[in-house]
Amino acid sequence: MHHIPGALRNRIAGLGREAALALLDAVYPRRCLSCGRWMPGGEEGFLCAECYQSIEFIERPCGRCGCETGPHSRSSSGCAVCRNTALHFHSVCAGGTYSTPLKELVHALKYARERSAALPLAEVLLEALRGTAGAEFAEVVVPVPLHGARLRSRTFNQSALIGKIIARELELPFAEALRRTRPTPSQTELSPTARRRNVKGAFAVSRPKAVGGRQVLLVDDVVTSCATVSECARALLEAGAGRVYVATPARWGI
Repeated sequence: MHHIPGALRNRIAGLGREAALALLDAVYPRRCLSCGRWMPGGEEGFLCAECYQSIEFIERPCGRCGCETGPHSRSSSGCAVCRNTALHFHSVCAGGTYSTPLKELVHALKYARERSAALPLAEVLLEALRGTAGAEFAEVVVPVPLHGARLRSRTFNQSALIGKIIARELELPFAEALRRTRPTPSQTELSPTARRRNVKGAFAVSRPKAVGGRQVLLVDDVVTSCATVSECARALLEAGAGRVYVATPARWGI
């Protein structure tokens, strides 16, 4: 976001809300973080109205892995995606499918270092979390960690940025209680089986007192095969955490 000079800030302070927004749009026009078009005066947020309306919100989530399911594919043991997979968390709450515009927002946050993209991603996730067990019973918010080398290269953890907003809105403590014990290759081109093998044993709890005896809301920017969040959940449970609920703005089921 742009730094606003003191003189302009003082002028804005003396204006009404609509006039202040109009002045800011004239001096610092904004682009939609998804499609890139200029945002019209008075339009709030970081997505234009058209892009927000194109989000594919998950309407029939699997109660176990959170992916979009058909009306007849759910069961007590999960859906066709996760039914035969051992998972260490209780459930996944996902905002929408990993497609336009959520995909563009995630890429803007992770690769273009556009930190403001964390806000609309968190808003989508908060909308999905309302009334869920994760929002109702969680006692601490924990982000999926980056390895130290990747964190130094990126300068911030995108999941932590989203997680801090979630923690603030749910009035929960936030704790970066997990660490990666070793770097792992990108999961993008790996099969589900290879993904699980890639992250096995790659996480440990660095702050056991922050999670011991507490139910955890584990936040990641994208969930695909559930391999990473399941391995994180395993480490949390071994450190004494209660149930682990996973929350992500974007779900890419395979």
